[in-house]
Amino acid sequence: MSTTQTREEGRRLVLELVQAFESGRAAFTKNDYKEAQLRSDFLNPFLKALGWDVENEAHASQFFRTVLQEESIDVEEGAGDTRKKNPDYTLRVNGKRELFLEAKKARIDILTAKSPAFQTRRYGWSAGLRASVLTNFDQLVIYDCNYRPDAADGAQVARYQTFSYTEYGDRFDEIYDILSYEAVTAGSITKVFEATDHERIGFDEFFLRQIQGWRHQLAQNILSNNPGLSTLQLNFLVQSLINRIVFLRICEDREIEERDVLKNITSYEELKALFVQSDKRYNSGLFDFVEDKISLGITISPETLIDIFSQLYFPNSPYDFAVVDSSILSQIYERFLSQKIAILPEQGMVEIIDDEQVVASNGVVPTPSFIVDEIVKTTLTPLVEGKSLEELRSLKIADICCGSGTFLIGAYNFLLRAYAHAADEGGINDPAVVREDQFGTRHLTLNAKREIVLRNLWGVDFNRYAVEVARFSLLLKILEDEEAASVDHFIATSKNKALPSLSDNIKSGNSLVGSDYYAFDERVLTDEALLFKINPLEWADEFEFLASEGGGFDAIIGNPPYVRIQNLQQFFGEEVRYYRKSKPGFITASENNIDKYYLFIEKALQLIKAGGLLGYIVPNKFFVLTAGKKLRKYIRDNSSIADITHFGVTQVFAGKSTYTAILVLQKSDRERFRFRRVNQEKALSSILASPAIEYDNAGFGADPWVFISEEAKAVFETVQNAGTAPLKEVAEVSVGVQTSADSIYILTNFTVEGELTSFTQSGKDWQIETAILRDCFYDVSFGLFDKPVANAKMIYPYEEDGGGMSVIQEDDLEARFPRCRAYLLSHKETLEKRSISGGKKDLQTWYQYGRSQSLGKFDDAEKLIWSVLAQEPPYGYDSHNVLFTGGGNGPYYALISTSEYSIFYLLGILAHPVIEAIVKAGASEFRGAYYSHGKQFLKELPIKTINFDDPDEKAKHDAIRDVTQQLVEGKQRIKETHPANAALMRRQTHLHKRLLSLVNQLYGLSDQQTQSIVDGGAFMVESADDDE
Repeated sequence: MSTTQTREEGRRLVLELVQAFESGRAAFTKNDYKEAQLRSDFLNPFLKALGWDVENEAHASQFFRTVLQEESIDVEEGAGDTRKKNPDYTLRVNGKRELFLEAKKARIDILTAKSPAFQTRRYGWSAGLRASVLTNFDQLVIYDCNYRPDAADGAQVARYQTFSYTEYGDRFDEIYDILSYEAVTAGSITKVFEATDHERIGFDEFFLRQIQGWRHQLAQNILSNNPGLSTLQLNFLVQSLINRIVFLRICEDREIEERDVLKNITSYEELKALFVQSDKRYNSGLFDFVEDKISLGITISPETLIDIFSQLYFPNSPYDFAVVDSSILSQIYERFLSQKIAILPEQGMVEIIDDEQVVASNGVVPTPSFIVDEIVKTTLTPLVEGKSLEELRSLKIADICCGSGTFLIGAYNFLLRAYAHAADEGGINDPAVVREDQFGTRHLTLNAKREIVLRNLWGVDFNRYAVEVARFSLLLKILEDEEAASVDHFIATSKNKALPSLSDNIKSGNSLVGSDYYAFDERVLTDEALLFKINPLEWADEFEFLASEGGGFDAIIGNPPYVRIQNLQQFFGEEVRYYRKSKPGFITASENNIDKYYLFIEKALQLIKAGGLLGYIVPNKFFVLTAGKKLRKYIRDNSSIADITHFGVTQVFAGKSTYTAILVLQKSDRERFRFRRVNQEKALSSILASPAIEYDNAGFGADPWVFISEEAKAVFETVQNAGTAPLKEVAEVSVGVQTSADSIYILTNFTVEGELTSFTQSGKDWQIETAILRDCFYDVSFGLFDKPVANAKMIYPYEEDGGGMSVIQEDDLEARFPRCRAYLLSHKETLEKRSISGGKKDLQTWYQYGRSQSLGKFDDAEKLIWSVLAQEPPYGYDSHNVLFTGGGNGPYYALISTSEYSIFYLLGILAHPVIEAIVKAGASEFRGAYYSHGKQFLKELPIKTINFDDPDEKAKHDAIRDVTQQLVEGKQRIKETHPANAALMRRQTHLHKRLLSLVNQLYGLSDQQTQSIVDGGAFMVESADDDE
């Protein structure tokens, strides 16, 4: 919340401050004028003039104060003393850090002094902020924190803008539009510093590279000094060591540990002693050498440790760990754990390889923090509203694929606020729960924060190292805002160690595979490698409260793995068989084209108690795909939709083409749910700005989930109720031929020379028989009413045998097409590696196509053909037996009429905007406003049936047929006319209008209904435009 003055009031206040500073500048720039006095006299009022609530006049809780101030600490500014403190001011919006402001004495020349600039940039960069401010009121400097700071940098490096106090009046609007509460809330920092021209190397990327280097360095050194270690032991040792080092270094900068404790280490013996001492203080499991039986018995070279530690301290370190958020560390570790150490025994060397789980899911991308926050807020808010502290203590929140703990940290932050609010509302002053700081702000105690983690948060992940990091990250969260004195006080008064063990809360195991796997595949009883690969986990055994009547989690949140069935079968074939055969099994596993997140949705709904909530971000394609039918039905049978935020084609995950939605389900009967749609990447971080509507749950079951307005729904119902049959009953929609080796079979650059055709492939010239070639479409673009022209040739080793198409046998191929056979023989090794299915088994051969289902299907028949991905009706017309390629995802599909209905009648209907809108509403979306026109999205389209015995109805059919045919011929005529004749164009426009009117009459649609769909406003629910 900001203070209430307007921009003009702020300007007046700043001018008063400038005048006061000017009149006393000689005194203010003397050495005895302390920083604390400068803050009180000038900086606090300056921030107030910019709308920041410096004194917390709104009485906001600690989590929603817009300004956090640090107690002024007298720190030497000389180059010899590099002791750091926290930033003087943290400026926040809705509890989120947006900007640091660092204050210095007015006597310090901040335009030339390196140390203050480095310190300011270091704070902002380490915290992942885009900018930070340095000021002594005499000057104000804004730094771009996208650049990695270096102690050797001059004060001018990464400097975005400077303002002298004498310019504050004239340039007030410039300052206000960047730094005011109003501007920062509107996203000024992001807008300004996203536009800066540089390659950003943020804290996350730099620190990731550094710990990746440490991993390799430590692994090689440990293996060299301790030959005979297993891969499992080496990975454990290195991960544990890195976790412990990072933990202690963070505690140093937070002033919980003494300064330079790691920097002064000179041997592994000294480091082990420090770890043992830390275990006595923290007792968190992080330094547990009862379970860790090997770390104390190995040797590590001192120079390796000293080198690593030197990278963590000034002047080599750009970090200030005091301001690093645990959630950022968690996301860094998420990427770090996508790889692991492998040993090359013959060379005595190590290498870093991708984890097979990561390979199966095509890589790891951390969930963006704003997505985590949105899922946590939407899922948990109904559970905490109006709850007392005692009621909050009973909540159980889980992430059953927790990774490095990103969502658990998000839940912790949310619950921290909920606990504090409940304590304030309940008037709780118990010193075991709340404490006050020097500014009178109430904080939850270390004891209360421990309680949140132990009572409320639970997690499971397959990766044991991810589990260790999740525990580690939560322990760091508990220690946030603590210092050595508060930790010592807790230890002295509670007789407990500072941190709890989280081994009972966060565990390693396979969330989807229970103890019944031992009976399913008894090999795991004797095969340890298989046991480790499967890692069964029985939920009720690991978390006893789940076994009680009514037991279950109150909420499950997270981002489950996205692994398609093909990769599941390749990397985890044993698990796939278990999913499909175990009793009770996974309902969705019986589908042929599932994804692993389907199973996680099923399992989560099983683990949630009645009334509980599930919040996931998942691919949105299951909303409409045929393969998602069983999952949609399972959701409807076992829960209700509570909330959907649909990202359409907007990409949430950096570097990935994944079309997602936030899905929140509740294990109860709800009548309605909220739906929002975000269509613009610039709106991603402001999801709340997207308009929301409500839908009835009754309309969302096994059928595709279509999100349209009530007006569009009424139009669609008019069409459906006009006496129709699904397209699949009057026509056949099919894929093209599938060679499984298009680059070998398809010729795009060729010359037909009578009986022979010449072409070059892989640098070699070939000639093959023209008679074995057929025209085909290959990567050719065309649109509605086009007659596409073949642009390639396809080797077609098939012939009619009276009952369909059969592959030409090899001896026959040699006799009739020897040149073609020689060409194919040159690729035999490649062709034999294909997966081949179809055709008569006794006639199968190595050069037949990969699939045979469309062979001959479109011969001697008129067809409509189209590109699967399009932004509008894409249907062209072909009557020349041209072949085309296509599988489930295209690039082409085609249609032939299997009834009395003319192909042009069907084309006229498919071209209508309402029919196209029905396709769009139920189709998968892709970038560039493209959406799929695949078979599954077309086969149920409502085609108006015709009684051909009724002259009036037949006349309607024929009229649409004739106009459509004229449109096809007319478009071809226009292409042939150079320049295009204006009269032909006007005639085409007239025919378009005529066809629209005829189809409107056919379905009983009014012009207004159709126009509402054309305009789009009544159709899809769109996100708000940020510019409005």
